Amino acid sequence: MIKLNVSFYHHEKLECIILGQVGGSDYNTRGGGVNYLCLPNDPENGQHQSYNNIQVYGSEYRLSSSVKPSGWYEYMANMEVPCSVCSKTRRSTVLMIPGQVGGTQYNYRGGGVNYLCLPNDPENGQHQSYDNNQVYGSEYQLSSSMKSSGWSESMADKEVPCAVCYQKHRSTVLMIPGRKTCYKGWIPEYNGYLMSDHNTHFRRDFACVDINAEPMDNKNGNEDGAVFYPLRTKCGSLRCPPYTNEADVLCVVCTK
Repeated sequence: MIKLNVSFYHHEKLECIILGQVGGSDYNTRGGGVNYLCLPNDPENGQHQSYNNIQVYGSEYRLSSSVKPSGWYEYMANMEVPCSVCSKTRRSTVLMIPGQVGGTQYNYRGGGVNYLCLPNDPENGQHQSYDNNQVYGSEYQLSSSMKSSGWSESMADKEVPCAVCYQKHRSTVLMIPGRKTCYKGWIPEYNGYLMSDHNTHFRRDFACVDINAEPMDNKNGNEDGAVFYPLRTKCGSLRCPPYTNEADVLCVVCTK
């Protein structure tokens, strides 16, 4: 079982919030989410979608008699990978930043893989002439045939705002993919859709985007920098049920 620890601390009482299975992008797609997801065993499924951006697959152990860690058994080959997400009670500090999302351009093979929340009041460095532009603005990539349920096509190519927030009395933050409600004892901050880059581009983090997403303003840059696409599930190694094939992937951000 894979344990994904969501705390900065490594002592005090361990509390496991999610029991589920590992999921993520297919191994041979060039683009899409780069990080593994711990998908809960009790999902809340989104609506079926027909657009071509399947990204959330189940995960398997890839083992053989010659390729396996010491003490592991070959019979585990191709079995699905269980997981849990656990936290340890302790205070942490998060800085509050309003800004806009940025990152590496979608068709760059190298560079940073994560989305950045860039503050609206930057302190800029010196101009440089070397060839390694990497920090672009971010846009919603939507169309009439490729958008999450309830979203407007008018948001296509609009820039993406962001905020990093601090909760004085709730210091643990947990993003749960595959659900729109928090587990008992956790407080919802927002819910939305799991998004990432397209599976034909290059890899990017999975991100939970607010269901009531807004653009930065009414400008339409259409520069295709660090882009956000909606994505779908794919049954197989991803157990269906409880998941639904080719559906929106819901998500929720919870604090405690």
